Amino acid sequence: MNIINKQLSPAILFIVTLISSCSNNSQNDLVKINALYEGLKISNSLIHNQTVGVYESLEEKLASYGSKEKAMIWYPKAAIIKMYSDSIRKFIGGLKTGLANEKSEENAVELLFETNNKGNELYDKLIAYKKSILSVDPELEEVFRNNIVIITQSFDSINPGPQNFIKVFFHDTSKEMALSILSRFENNIHIAELETVTFCNVQVNNNYDGMKILSTLISQSTTHAKPGEMIEISAGVGSYSTSGDPHIKINGIAVSLSNGVANYRFKASPKPGKHSIQVTIDFINDDGRNMTTTKNIHYTTD
Repeated sequence: MNIINKQLSPAILFIVTLISSCSNNSQNDLVKINALYEGLKISNSLIHNQTVGVYESLEEKLASYGSKEKAMIWYPKAAIIKMYSDSIRKFIGGLKTGLANEKSEENAVELLFETNNKGNELYDKLIAYKKSILSVDPELEEVFRNNIVIITQSFDSINPGPQNFIKVFFHDTSKEMALSILSRFENNIHIAELETVTFCNVQVNNNYDGMKILSTLISQSTTHAKPGEMIEISAGVGSYSTSGDPHIKINGIAVSLSNGVANYRFKASPKPGKHSIQVTIDFINDDGRNMTTTKNIHYTTD
């Protein structure tokens, strides 16, 4: 055993022992392996369904005015992760099909993974997959650099190379056990995809600064003024937010927003009596509809 193999964790050594113990294909071993294989298939299906739901959530946010801007940033990143994930799952699926259809029971695994060099190819693709999804975004890479497991946690941390990968997982291994190991790698891919696209989805949520229900807010400093006294009107959308892209006119004059508020000061009419100032707010509601609110602000002078 070389230095790298000596560094393999007990968890990986346990896998080696398990593979070796099952290589004789006893009936009890086959029952256990098949149970493991079926369990992984169910797990992969459940995780896949969860992931589909995340993609659908991101698509819905693309169609919503309030979240569209952020979704347009993060949805393409999730789509790239999906592309990488689908590609490697397709490759692993091809290995499983080829292995299952191999008529030779004794050396099917050796023929596929060692003689035909598919073990090296699988190892390279697994390592490349992790690097690819981490490179999608710097924030994603920072969060998941040490958290994504592609082979096993211990093996990933040591990264002893393709030859040790083949030796640990496929050398002298039964066809049934090899299929289960491939399903386990698929499971790792499904989990990595779910975690990373969920991260993309959460970024849209965390950065969403819009409001579910937008309404206009208009206030005035006084309703009863002396002739020539200054009156101030404040107008905005929501809780004085810039969400909704509001455009405000007060007394027919376009007023720019400061911190979400349009402030307009004018002198009260010198004529005694009741007077009014019109405020018009054009904005886009959360569902993308153009809305207009008009309100007359009343005041009285002595």
